[in-house]
Amino acid sequence: MGSEKDADDPLLRQIGRIGKWQAITFVVLALFAAPVAWQMLVVVFQSPSGVDHWCKRPAAFANWSVEQWRNYSTPYTTDQAGALHWDRCHVFALDYSTAPQEPVRPPNGTETAPCPRLYRVHGRWEFDHSFYQWTIQEHFGLVCEYEYLLTPIKSSYMVGVMLGALLGGMASDSMYEKGERVTLNSILMKVTSELDLTFSRSSLRKILLQNGFRYRKVNNRKLLMERPFGRRPVILALLGTLLPLSLLVALSQTVMVFIVLRFLVAMAVVAEYTAIFVYCMEMVSGRWRIILGMLIQLPFSFGFMSLAGIGYALTDWQHLQVAISAPIVVFFFYYWAVPESPRWLLAAGKVDRATALIESIAEINGREFDPDIQLVPPHEGRRHVSVIELLRSPSVRYRTLNLWFNWTANVLVYYGLIFSFADVGDDIYLSTVLGGLVEVPAYLIGIGVCLLLGRRLPIAGTMLLAGGCLLATIAVPRGAFARDWPLLLLTLMARFCITTSFGVLYVFSAEVFPTVLRNTGVSSSSTCGRIGAIVAPFVADMAKTYVHLPAVVLAVAALAGGLLILVLPETTGHKLPDTLTEAKQLGSDTKNGAVSARPVPTLKTTPPAEQYNNAAFEGDGETGGRDGAK
Repeated sequence: MGSEKDADDPLLRQIGRIGKWQAITFVVLALFAAPVAWQMLVVVFQSPSGVDHWCKRPAAFANWSVEQWRNYSTPYTTDQAGALHWDRCHVFALDYSTAPQEPVRPPNGTETAPCPRLYRVHGRWEFDHSFYQWTIQEHFGLVCEYEYLLTPIKSSYMVGVMLGALLGGMASDSMYEKGERVTLNSILMKVTSELDLTFSRSSLRKILLQNGFRYRKVNNRKLLMERPFGRRPVILALLGTLLPLSLLVALSQTVMVFIVLRFLVAMAVVAEYTAIFVYCMEMVSGRWRIILGMLIQLPFSFGFMSLAGIGYALTDWQHLQVAISAPIVVFFFYYWAVPESPRWLLAAGKVDRATALIESIAEINGREFDPDIQLVPPHEGRRHVSVIELLRSPSVRYRTLNLWFNWTANVLVYYGLIFSFADVGDDIYLSTVLGGLVEVPAYLIGIGVCLLLGRRLPIAGTMLLAGGCLLATIAVPRGAFARDWPLLLLTLMARFCITTSFGVLYVFSAEVFPTVLRNTGVSSSSTCGRIGAIVAPFVADMAKTYVHLPAVVLAVAALAGGLLILVLPETTGHKLPDTLTEAKQLGSDTKNGAVSARPVPTLKTTPPAEQYNNAAFEGDGETGGRDGAK
């Protein structure tokens, strides 16, 4: 993925599109994807399904074995397959103040009642500790009539992911520090004397806003000038926030505190990941943005696989939470290992710092620093645009809504597979390892698909295939085969397809949106995708109504997205649209599936005030953030 501007990028002419420094920095930063995966999926191991429990034995029955107690007090219940099981939430309505001499089971038809409320909520049940030592269900009493709270726990994290994606983009672009208090008149005098330019106070305000400044009135006359912090301070600040929050989760004593802390952890971890992704995309260009943008997901998959091993070794949910949180300390070495983004330094006007850093990077990459290359190119005025611009033009609006739906569908299917089929094969640990393992070739193949076969057809094909695999699971009865291997195989195939689809969809979205709205377009698409993640746990709960309902819902979403993507234009091998006009023209001239985004000649007029605009304050406009790739 490249544009004509890439060849003239002064930063890349000095350090190269890819080199030793970019490779090392990318690997160091990409490692954070593993803790992202840990925090996101850990609740599956902290609240495993199927853990046996029963009504707590009253004091008079303390000497009875569990078998004696259940045989005497517990009725049977029938599952969807018609098999009999002990009822985990009811006992016979008997007098349990004293224990009988013999544990004789009451006759059939004896009235039943919920577990006695003789204890605090999470003390009304006893749990099987043959494997799991301590689970969220036991700690908070999330069984029987309180089991419904497990779904909000999972969904609240996804809400945090959605807000964290927005926070990460804003934090890396718009965090500010206090600057000097000055008056507009003093700025006007300085500009007039040094640059010999004259313009009004309103023009100056507009220029300040366009060039990344923020200001507010103080005492009706003074202004508080502000400038952005940068990528590196944001990364470090979010790390400092994430570590205590994730450790505090293990100390939660109420389910509401647990939900709130998990929500905050989700915001922090995804905001951190988004800032890291933006940093990585700013240091390369061309096809390397595609390659690194998909390779950065590999540690995420390895995080899934390693979490299965950690969860198998630590079956106490609090110990598991501490185990996945403590390693975050290691990432504080970013303070010494990761410098400020050189592109951000140039955009912020810190040319001296940027020049020194770029010179050292060029040396690491084995390139000779050329002092004659102008690092701050001549300014090209850009009209300020917002997300509203995505919905004004009919053609751009249609593509935007189409991509928003496809992001929602992709993320819904991805997390729906995780939550709905986590226990397929009766081994959650094996299923998690296989699920993470299958993503590795999916991302690698996705790179080749992006570079060689285009965007639109591969997305459609993989989504349709994922939907077909999900529909095929309906025909496979559970329990009919060893470890449900046909069902496991179909879900892994669907996981492979939707992972490939999502990776290519991200690249495709970045190519459809114009440069002036690329960050906004991709970020808004990612936010819509989080809606699918929020809904996914509720879709998984539909299995209680009809066992195949989750597969049907996920299949419909995948099939609809795969068909809708076909009406969008192909973007492979063509210049990225830089303006809204070029974006509207995208797909208007096609031949053999290729697209011509023809620039439309325009009459360019530059007001005198805009002559003061400095390229040092202008961002590259082509980087965008992502919530963990997922």
